[in-house]
Amino acid sequence: MPWSAGEAVATLLLAFGLGIVLTIPLVIGGAAFGADQTVMNAVSVPLTPIVIGLTTLLIVRTRHPGSGRKLLGIARPSGRDWAIGIGVALFGYVVLNMGVGGLLQFLVELAGMDPPVVQETFREVGADPGTAWVLVVSSVLLAPVAEELLYRGMLFQALRDRLGVGWGIWLSGFVFGVTHVDLGATMLSNVMLAAVIWPLGALLAWAFHRRGTLLVPIVGHAAFNAINVAFLVSMPAASS
Repeated sequence: MPWSAGEAVATLLLAFGLGIVLTIPLVIGGAAFGADQTVMNAVSVPLTPIVIGLTTLLIVRTRHPGSGRKLLGIARPSGRDWAIGIGVALFGYVVLNMGVGGLLQFLVELAGMDPPVVQETFREVGADPGTAWVLVVSSVLLAPVAEELLYRGMLFQALRDRLGVGWGIWLSGFVFGVTHVDLGATMLSNVMLAAVIWPLGALLAWAFHRRGTLLVPIVGHAAFNAINVAFLVSMPAASS
């Protein structure tokens, strides 16, 4: 790839920095108009993927003109890739979300501790009928496209070209997991979340490498999030 891993990381940091800067006036404006926390969370939830997607495309287009197509992989998408993406999502949800996540929750309970609430902000937004649709649009439509462009299309491919497939898969997955932690949550909650998201990112990178088209991880990411959101919306915000 024409871009380096350093450029991919810099793009990630820039996107998150812009997201924070853009969130500040939203919070100030929401407080001024008396909006409750759930509404302000709902407004900020889709902001991150939008900024990530636009920043990635802008950096690649300005620094490497004509290379944007390379973000999508080397193979032409086919109908089979949709099915494979859904299969990746089902495998990831059962093995990682239910298997690894369930095991960690069991160990926490075995240690005599209360399982922490994971993705509390998403639960609050999803539990409110007036804002649940925002979570659906952001998690199922916006985030899969934007995040796959950055984490798999840009970061994974750069790491793979310079460090090899294995390092590319696990390092890009690690970055994917770390950047999904919630700074307002407990350390235990973030550890449990990262323990699922890290291997999920690695799985999506592996699927991208095997099929050669970004469509597979996009579909897999979207389907995984759709299942997760369905459960989040159906459960009270305070549940674990």
